[in-house]
Amino acid sequence: SIPIEEVARRLEPKADGAIFGAFCDGPLVGVLGVQREGMRKLNHKAFIWGMYVVPEARVQGCGALLLQRALEYAWQTLGVRQVNLSVHALNAPALNLYRRFGFDIFGTELGSLRVGGLPQDEYHMVCRAQGEA
Repeated sequence: SIPIEEVARRLEPKADGAIFGAFCDGPLVGVLGVQREGMRKLNHKAFIWGMYVVPEARVQGCGALLLQRALEYAWQTLGVRQVNLSVHALNAPALNLYRRFGFDIFGTELGSLRVGGLPQDEYHMVCRAQGEA
């Protein structure tokens, strides 16, 4: 078991990323991480990882709030020019959410995931900062 102090340390914002949580009347109902790319030629980009919202909180807009906060952090605090993410190709609600925030599909990775032993495709999406081509 990991001591609570270690968990708290891991969740603290870093110079190159942060983890956000959504709470509804107390309990944690959603999480999302955003991380700047580490290599010098790639550090104008960040990526969203680990986004999850419990099913009962999805209709309350928790995912949208998490994504909005993560993008604000990426543009303003990290100063990146684009944010990438990957999403299961059959996850229509997530795709719709990402598109509402300006993400576009730029590629498909066939068989990226294995669910129940079956290959599943994943879309790679990008959202560029205002004024970026």
